[in-house]
Amino acid sequence: MPDRLWSVPIPECFARVQAWKYVFPAEVYASWSEEIRTWDLSNETERVDFYELLLQHGAAPMVEGSVDGVLLIQAWPRMNLPEAIRTRWQPLIDAATAPQNPPPHDPGGFNAWMAREIGVPWPLTKGWRQQWRRPWLEARATRLHGRCWWPRRSRTASHMRPVPVDAVECLSSCVCGSEVGAVATEHVDPLSLGVLQGVGD
Repeated sequence: MPDRLWSVPIPECFARVQAWKYVFPAEVYASWSEEIRTWDLSNETERVDFYELLLQHGAAPMVEGSVDGVLLIQAWPRMNLPEAIRTRWQPLIDAATAPQNPPPHDPGGFNAWMAREIGVPWPLTKGWRQQWRRPWLEARATRLHGRCWWPRRSRTASHMRPVPVDAVECLSSCVCGSEVGAVATEHVDPLSLGVLQGVGD
């Protein structure tokens, strides 16, 4: 019996799976009309049926390789299980869905990256608005949000190359149009601004 739920990677958690009837007790496959049965885990009804079978009669490697924790939590209220099996697994469900006491998670570290690029501390300190209220703060955040690259990628000057945009050169490394516009508009005259904004769109 496991001590916690786990994740089955995508696409394995939604794959088609099969089982030879002899891996289960005889009373399980007595009504089977075929030697091997197949379930499509992308189909919720078939997934619940397979989860019910494995939690009651599946070997540990089969359970660990097929039963995804999140999908099990979603299916749990609808699963038809003997009371003994439900009692055995309920603590794992409760532990996985209990309120979390640690500080909220920063998905992908994106909040910290955004704050660092703008120049404000993260996590935000009390009274940060009064300390960091600057005219360019919101505008810079809007431009950064439009970038199409992952924040964890290094973008030092050594990795950048000049890209001409209507006679204006700006540094770029796999940039998208909106980023070219965001970078270049800080260095061009009003006449070229409209052209660069068009690139960003």
